Amino acid sequence: MNLLDVITGSNEPEKGAKTMESIEVDLHLIEEDPLNPRKFLSDKDEDEMVESIKDRGILQAIVIIPHPDDATRYIVKDGNRRRRNALRAGLKTIPAVIKAEFSELDQLTANVMRKDMTIFDLSHSINRLITNKIAKQKQIGLALGFNEAKTSKVASLTKDVHQSIIDNLEWMHNQGMCKDFSAMYEIANLSKEHPDEVIKWVEKFAASGKSLGMPEVKKLKNQFVIDEEKDNKETTKAPDYNEKVIIDITVKGKDSLDRISLLSQGKIKDEEERVEVLNDLAELINDLKIIQKQYK
Repeated sequence: MNLLDVITGSNEPEKGAKTMESIEVDLHLIEEDPLNPRKFLSDKDEDEMVESIKDRGILQAIVIIPHPDDATRYIVKDGNRRRRNALRAGLKTIPAVIKAEFSELDQLTANVMRKDMTIFDLSHSINRLITNKIAKQKQIGLALGFNEAKTSKVASLTKDVHQSIIDNLEWMHNQGMCKDFSAMYEIANLSKEHPDEVIKWVEKFAASGKSLGMPEVKKLKNQFVIDEEKDNKETTKAPDYNEKVIIDITVKGKDSLDRISLLSQGKIKDEEERVEVLNDLAELINDLKIIQKQYK
């Protein structure tokens, strides 16, 4: 399973995970972490975890730190779901490991190692760590086991992208309509160059209920290429010459004709000057043709 898969809600500890010494802590003394990197929760997965806890209890201790403002309370740094669903299951206490500190990068790494986040939660978290100067992109990549290119791509999914596009892509992803990371990555990049067009396109696609993948994104990219070529043709069409421009061409043309007359009489011997006169003549002919088309 990878980061694009919705987590299964399993209450099992990871194979090979090191067992840390834990104690039972009153659930009502533990607060949820407002900086929890995981935002998307599936109702089905949450309900399944509640039933698992009722049947088998908590099999993996949560990690908590002392509350910075209240010495009698704690904040959960790893295990927000287990804490929340233990309460729903009717438990009074929960096994917990108390640590002096647990950084946001530690928290993000723990979630990724359990495949406990969506790709959008991960992207938001990476950008928050970088923006708040908690960790650099390379450091985050090393902690997550990602190379720099992968870390950069995941971060770019939500960096400098319009919120409407993020919301619609995330909604389609969570609904199972778009699981192709490459497609979402391409849309995010396209939106930075064509924001208004991509906003409308994504909104329309989300409303259609259709699956979104690379074939659909390639069609969008091709349309942008076609539109750009059309715009280029329009910008290179004959300019609209006003009276002043025509007078300037006439003055320039008179000077060119004088030199052309000298050339025809064999009075211009220098080869470079001959080439220059012939180029002036070609330019004059082109200008006159454009004026002729304008007033034809």
